Order: sequence, then structure tokens, then C-alpha cells
Amino acid sequence: MTVSVVIPVYGAAPYLQRCIAALRAQTLPPSQIIVFHSGPEDPTGELSRIFPDISVYHSEARHFAGASRKAGAAHATGDMVVFIDSDVMVVPGFIEAMQAA
Repeated sequence: MTVSVVIPVYGAAPYLQRCIAALRAQTLPPSQIIVFHSGPEDPTGELSRIFPDISVYHSEARHFAGASRKAGAAHATGDMVVFIDSDVMVVPGFIEAMQAA
């Protein structure tokens, strides 16, 4: 089973890079990581440089979390979609636990 992770983000998101790194460090990493960012401080260029294997989408207009999740999920290709906030650092085994659930 493939897993897409969608991370809705607004503004600066100081923990976003750590959140992505924790997802990529999983014993079974997700097949796709999607960041949907809205508002100021577009991180697309920096994230694409640091994490070239993730998908980053940006909207200048503010989207609340639900709208950002929905917009990110529209790009998901996995059998399962998991939503994580940008300040969450998942523990090892998180993806396997989601698949088992």
C-alpha cells in the first residue's frame, strides 16, 4: 500500500523542514509528500532545493487548514492519504502504524 502525506501550511512554518525530514527518515517512508502552503513567505524554492523529491504547491491567498488539506489531497496518488500539521515530528514506525490501522 502506498501512502501520500499532505502537510497544510500557512505562513513561515518554522518546523516544516524538521517535519519533512522526520517523514523521510521513516523505516518505510511515504511514497509521496505534498506540502500545500498559503499566504506569505512562499517556501517553494527553498523546499524544492532541500527536498527535491517532494511536491510543493503555493497560493498567495490564505487557505485555512481544511481547504489546504483538500487542495493537497487533490494531488495525492497514494492508496492512503495521511494529513500531518507542519509542526509535527512523527516517530519511527508512524507510516507502518497508519497502514496497519
